[in-house]
Amino acid sequence: MGEKYETISLLLCSILSCTSTGILIFYFFYSQQSRTYAFKLVFSIFIFDFILSFDYLCPLLYLLIDQNAKIGDVVCKIQGFVKLLATNGMFFSSLVISWVLYSYFIRKKQIKYKNPIIHYSKFTIALPLIISLIPLITGNYDHTEPLKDVMCFLIVKSYDEGSYDTTGMVLKIALSFIPFVTTIFLELFFVLRILYQFYINNDQVYLVNIKNLILYPSILIISWIWIMFERFYELVTDGDQINWLNSFDLQLGVLNGFFNSIVYGFLSINLCHSLEKSEIKLIESEKTPYSDSISGFSSIYEEGETCDN
Repeated sequence: MGEKYETISLLLCSILSCTSTGILIFYFFYSQQSRTYAFKLVFSIFIFDFILSFDYLCPLLYLLIDQNAKIGDVVCKIQGFVKLLATNGMFFSSLVISWVLYSYFIRKKQIKYKNPIIHYSKFTIALPLIISLIPLITGNYDHTEPLKDVMCFLIVKSYDEGSYDTTGMVLKIALSFIPFVTTIFLELFFVLRILYQFYINNDQVYLVNIKNLILYPSILIISWIWIMFERFYELVTDGDQINWLNSFDLQLGVLNGFFNSIVYGFLSINLCHSLEKSEIKLIESEKTPYSDSISGFSSIYEEGETCDN
């Protein structure tokens, strides 16, 4: 009964993430208004979140239909590959967003009019793809808890007593833990640096909108810190598990797509409107050096697209 409840709970989380990200992807393709630079910048996150939640959804549906379901080795490796690709793709896409904002507001680098989906694809697509291929070559994708029969990921292999999968341990740290930790630290640095710059310049009009940036790394931390801690605990204790955390952290990880849809989707769609309102307030207030940066960022759209299109 406990496993069935866990399956249903994870299934609902994956459906919620799939639906919310799917709506935003649909909105991007069928609404001309959405094709702003800001929305294109966050579009990769929605794609990877959708892929990740769908990667969870399929085996969970299979298990719900057949209580004795078990996926084969080939499907297992594909699932593990897709999961690592989507996870790191989402991490790196989130990092690219913070880097672009940091470059524009702090380093004063003009944002190019190139499509950011393509322009940054070497970081958001090519790099995660290369990372995901490595465990496929070494054979380190295999069944993993909590639903071992239908779930697979990058694992440290179990050998007879006296031997240890050093390759698996190194890959787990280098390809899973390090990308997450690096993303968190860099995102926090970029976002806090931007907030601090506006704070010391007393740019209160725009600080109201820009302070929402802190939600970006916050969502990442809330969703993934628990599962990373639990997986690291398993690694250093040679497979010991924290059972209650193993279920809780996975649900948060699967819900990450839903959280990102709210934070990145809502803020991106409403970016123009909130900044336009701030422009009106700015007329009645003293203009600061960083006000021009915000105003410039809000007006950057490809091929002449504006908020009113």
